[in-house]
Amino acid sequence: MNWFTENLDTLSQLLAHPVFVNQNYEITVWSILVLVTLFSLLALSVSFLGEQIRNSLKERSGLSHSTVSVITRISQALIVFFGSTVVLDVSDVDISASQIFEFTSTLFKMPLIPVGEQPITLCMLTFISVLGYVLIYFTGKLQRWMAEKLNKRPSLDYGTAQSITSILRYALIGIGFVIILQAAGIDLSTVTVMAGALGIGVGLGLQNIVSNLVSGLVVMFERPVKVGDRIEVGGVLGDVVKLSLRAATIRTNDNIEIIVPNNEFINGNVTNWSHSSRDVRLNIPVGVSYSSDPETVRECLLAAAEDCKMVLEDPSPDVIFDGFGDSALNFELRVYTSTHVDKPRVLKSALNFLIFQKLKEADIEIPFPQRDLHLKSGFLKEELAPHEFFKAPISATGKRND
Repeated sequence: MNWFTENLDTLSQLLAHPVFVNQNYEITVWSILVLVTLFSLLALSVSFLGEQIRNSLKERSGLSHSTVSVITRISQALIVFFGSTVVLDVSDVDISASQIFEFTSTLFKMPLIPVGEQPITLCMLTFISVLGYVLIYFTGKLQRWMAEKLNKRPSLDYGTAQSITSILRYALIGIGFVIILQAAGIDLSTVTVMAGALGIGVGLGLQNIVSNLVSGLVVMFERPVKVGDRIEVGGVLGDVVKLSLRAATIRTNDNIEIIVPNNEFINGNVTNWSHSSRDVRLNIPVGVSYSSDPETVRECLLAAAEDCKMVLEDPSPDVIFDGFGDSALNFELRVYTSTHVDKPRVLKSALNFLIFQKLKEADIEIPFPQRDLHLKSGFLKEELAPHEFFKAPISATGKRND
């Protein structure tokens, strides 16, 4: 019992030993252990509450994954701040909640960038960041809502609706940021001077980005390409799924999305398969033997086009007698489609199956290349027999010696 009492007294003295001593207060080993325990519990609580907030937002709201992550992080930061304040307030560390809030307020009001009479502080940056994120989020929601409303009008196509809503969103973002900067107390005349200074750097180092932004505005107003168009630009063939100020997103038939800068649409050649109409003509070459009747071949090709449901009746299919080949009569079946602009090979495959079937039923042969080989005699000398020619030695010039 005496041993336990002596060791308990030693442990108490160790826990009461001051680690940090100031004029007003001191921090002991016991205080540090209590703080470590409380902050560990706070960290576990933050992790648990953050997970609960994330799951609740995913189940009860239609927010995107990135938005849910941002809201969760902000909530966790607020929990850490207020939780730390409570922990320090209830501990024996001589730091009160009012002192913590006073220190935080001083930190947020500390001038960071001296601009004119009103310097930029951390409070201003936080205010601008939060309201800027809210502005971008709600303008995105407004753009999607307006696009859905405009798409219901038969007079507007999908690409036109996307262009209108995109331009409106960027205009609202520009006006909104001006209002946010004024509300934050930033002198816009000073910002104009800074923007002029930054313009020099933009002109020197960001020429491609500015070129893409200006090209994006031109694309949205002139609309050489729209969302939903089938285009080919810079060796990329696919459907336009998104148009933004800097670049366009094109989805290929392999479901691969390729980001193409907007200046490609202004400076390069763009093939738009569906600019004014989605009715596109496809040409299917067919070769038949010389013994075939051209009129019968024409009827077979038109019958194949008529049986294909992917081919338009108006404009009607037609057949061209293209000419006389080395071993075949060359025809060309020309058909129009509006449903397989993005899948032309599928339509060609279906037509080839039908063409082969129709030609086979009509006993029309599809030939393969044929060549006639003629061997010219008399090139051997009379005094040298054919079986002796191959035994004669070859000279350095490549000729056989007699």
